[in-house]
Amino acid sequence: MQDAADVQKAMPKLRQLFPEANLNADGNNITLTLSEEAINKVRSDAVKQNITTLHNRVNELGVAEPVIQQSGLDRIVVQLPGVQDTSQSKRHHRPYRNFGSAHGGRRPCQSARSFGR
Repeated sequence: MQDAADVQKAMPKLRQLFPEANLNADGNNITLTLSEEAINKVRSDAVKQNITTLHNRVNELGVAEPVIQQSGLDRIVVQLPGVQDTSQSKRHHRPYRNFGSAHGGRRPCQSARSFGR
């Protein structure tokens, strides 16, 4: 933010976008803090979105009866029965291997894959 006026202008919009967040303004900075419940929802939504994306990508490979499921709070297991060349499927899914943190890098959300198990 450039100045306190920008902060004051942004606060109502941020409250609208993040009603569950605790917002604090300090000079030109805004700190947004989420409850553990909100963090868990962000994590869950991220995993669900990545599962959908992985399903779409695996369908492009034409694999019969793939298994793509959540494992724990922040992991995804992908099983591709009958796939002989796992390097091809890994290259195809590389952007989703580590889909980042749902909350500021404190708790990594990573996808795990098991190919051909």
